[in-house]
Amino acid sequence: RMEKADKSVVDINTKEDLLARHRTDYSRLGRSKVTFEPYCGLWLTVRTWHESRALWQTGHLSNVDAEVLQREVYDGCNVLSRVLKLFQEEQCPQAILDVAE
Repeated sequence: RMEKADKSVVDINTKEDLLARHRTDYSRLGRSKVTFEPYCGLWLTVRTWHESRALWQTGHLSNVDAEVLQREVYDGCNVLSRVLKLFQEEQCPQAILDVAE
């Protein structure tokens, strides 16, 4: 959605230029994107882990793709490590830190 918003900003600013109008400042959108990114990473990682865990625990072992499993765990740990560090630096609410930990 954020990428779509970025494209819309470019389109709107281009149309404003064509109409010789003042360009609308969308710099807050970029800052919002930066602020939202860690939360998005956290929730996407939690969702992937939750969905995959059910398959790992209840499915047949022969159906588990070891490479996919390794990548999901590795990527998830990296995301959570970055998010946890960022949240600790920003004095994030404890409830969110608990999820990240």
